[in-house]
Amino acid sequence: MGPQAARPGAPPAGLGRPAQRIVSLTPSLTEIVFALDAGERVVGVSDYCDYPPAARTRPRVGTFLQPSVEKILALRPDLVLVDGVQKDVAAALQAAGGGATVLAIAMNDLAQVRAAITQVGAALGAEPAAAATLAQLDGELAEVRRVVASRGARPPRRVLFVVDRQLGGLRGLVVAGPGTYLDELVRLAGGVNIFADLKLRYAKIAVESLEERQPEVILDVVHVEAGGEESGRADWLTLQSVKAVRDGRVYILADREFVTPGPRLGKALQKLARLIGEDTGKDAGEDATKGAGKSAGAGSGPDAAAPPR
Repeated sequence: MGPQAARPGAPPAGLGRPAQRIVSLTPSLTEIVFALDAGERVVGVSDYCDYPPAARTRPRVGTFLQPSVEKILALRPDLVLVDGVQKDVAAALQAAGGGATVLAIAMNDLAQVRAAITQVGAALGAEPAAAATLAQLDGELAEVRRVVASRGARPPRRVLFVVDRQLGGLRGLVVAGPGTYLDELVRLAGGVNIFADLKLRYAKIAVESLEERQPEVILDVVHVEAGGEESGRADWLTLQSVKAVRDGRVYILADREFVTPGPRLGKALQKLARLIGEDTGKDAGEDATKGAGKSAGAGSGPDAAAPPR
């Protein structure tokens, strides 16, 4: 029997009772389990799972694409949660046996995030908590829609979303393209992704292309140390020919909530809507990203340099 695809509202076959020992291999699914008040059942996580803080205390079982099957099985889980793109990982776990149910959950857009919350809630026997989490998310999304609608007929701002680059300069720029979670967030926040016409979901681009496409807002989730947002923003100052740089609308998003599809999606989207819609640049960015922790670095993902989810 292969890994199971998530069916919203239905508990996974093979689980005779709500899961009690869970290994989660993605930050998104780890956040969902903790948001449903079941964090005490998490016995292992991937190296990228760092939120909520309690997740950092759980045993680490490896990276997004190469977790250790041996470490996972040694934790005796009855449920292993994987992203839908982790097909090889799921197959390896199934082949190794051990009796754990492997549940593969796609997390590529808002609809799939909602379905994931419902599905994880069913696997945990935490349906009321899942419903409450979705209700809060819906309220936050409704607020974003209200904010965007209040802008009236103003054309949406052109947005660049950078998921990776070399610190100290702008070499190795990797951007979010069409069909990505980040592309959807930009649209929901009232912007338009300037690279929505790419053929790849994530792609390396030349700096020169920014002068042609002229983003009005730059959202950059490059990894910086805590407090290093100013130095990260300074890397862009050489591009004064680009409108977003001239206008002071370059934002270093120093929190993984911006690239982790999960329960914090609504709050992240509220911040993005403020950044994209504000009439002022630098001050708005400092307010909207105030209190953000360690930045969301791009790691090994389903596409080149796509952030682990």
